[in-house]
Formats: sequence, structure tokens, C-alpha cells
Amino acid sequence: MTGKQLGWGTFSVGFLLVGIPFWLEPYETVTVPNSFFGWGVLVVFLAAAFLRALAHFSFLHSWLIAGAIIPAVTMARTLVEVVIDPTSNNLWPLVLILAAGTGAIVAIAGAGIASLFVRRG
Repeated sequence: MTGKQLGWGTFSVGFLLVGIPFWLEPYETVTVPNSFFGWGVLVVFLAAAFLRALAHFSFLHSWLIAGAIIPAVTMARTLVEVVIDPTSNNLWPLVLILAAGTGAIVAIAGAGIASLFVRRG
């Protein structure tokens, strides 16, 4: 498997693992970033750590790929909700910024901790 395939595969699996529980949550109970704390954060952290330590991606690539999971999941939900009801997500740019910040911080932590275990040689 090539590096590109590992990157896309990790992103896709993370997207579904984080997305499905988030998408099934009722609109009234969704709060970003709180809805991602727990399972979503764990998946992103592990995705970044996997890419960095086991798939031998650079820190930057690990961070960018894993960090994009939460904002992508958020944007997918937002797009569907706006198609259904155009007035439902008036603050989507702010929500997307919060999701991107959450994904970035968690992915930095995962890639950073995994970097401690990457064999130097």
C-alpha cells in the first residue's frame, strides 16, 4: 500500500468513525466542539498517531490529514442541513472554525506524542 493510499484510507475510516455518531445526533443537541469530545477526539488522536508512528508520515502530513477529519465531518453535516432547511445553519463559518481548531489541536497532540516513539536513525 502506498503512502497516498494509507493517507486517504486513514482519513476515510476516521471520517466515518467520527461522522456517523455525529450525524445521527439530533440537530437540537449538537454543539461544536463539545459533540466531538470523547469518541471523535480519540479517533482523530489515534489517526494522527498511526500516520506518524506506524505509517511513517511526516509530522506535518500526519497533522493535516488527521486534523481535517473533524472539519470535514462538520461541513458534510452542515451541507446536508442547509439543503434541507436553508435557515438552519446561519453561523456555519464560526462552527467550521471551531471544528477546524479542535481537529488541529487534537491531531497535533497525536502526531506530537507519536513523534516521541518514531525511531531516529
